[in-house]
Amino acid sequence: MPVPYSYIHFTITMPSTSPVVDSAGWGLTYFYVGGSPLLTDVQSLADYVAGTITAIPTGGSLAPGSYLGPTISTVLNIGNYNVYDISNHLDGTPHGSPIYTHSYTAGPGGSLYYLPEGVCAVITLQAPYGTDVEFGPGTPPTTRPRARDRGRIYFGPVNQRAISAESGTNRSVIGATCAGDLTKWIKAINVHTVGSGGQYQLGVWSRKNAAVKPLTEVWVDDRPDYQRRRTDQGVIRYSLPLP
Repeated sequence: MPVPYSYIHFTITMPSTSPVVDSAGWGLTYFYVGGSPLLTDVQSLADYVAGTITAIPTGGSLAPGSYLGPTISTVLNIGNYNVYDISNHLDGTPHGSPIYTHSYTAGPGGSLYYLPEGVCAVITLQAPYGTDVEFGPGTPPTTRPRARDRGRIYFGPVNQRAISAESGTNRSVIGATCAGDLTKWIKAINVHTVGSGGQYQLGVWSRKNAAVKPLTEVWVDDRPDYQRRRTDQGVIRYSLPLP
């Protein structure tokens, strides 16, 4: 049986400035290497990860938070992040209340760079495939084993800083600078050494396999994605009577 705090799940929530736009956020899963972690190690990791959202990653141009849309509230301490101990719940069974929670203030995003709130950049976290195949047996296939080795962060809502025009076609894409900053951010939070001397490593959590695998690669697709749950129905209807 894993020792406490050996597998933890970190979530961050960024409230919206609008009552009709859902809050944004995402989750990250870490596992500990190097003995028995302490609660202070968990706190150290969580505070570090939260702080990197408003910091320029090594070799980067802008902080990840610089690409967030203007509906993300920047009110002092309005956001929060939580850490859950999933050491004995890798199969997805209820893991209970957070073992650590803290307030958070989002940094400046793009106050003049408006896009629909559902637009996001997808960050893919890749664990080693091993012998896993993309599609299991059956026609159509009933399982996708290799999908359990991938994790995704729907980073957003993004602002126009994240979007560029493809040369020659003007197709809207996630810009190379944004993609580079987001992948460098993941590299910065991939491994974190804590006070007890061990390390927390970022991984892909498969509830189906009841396991967390380390990462071998991270990438950002150039196609912007859309999270419908981050947007709601319109509030005002602009109409014009017709003869």
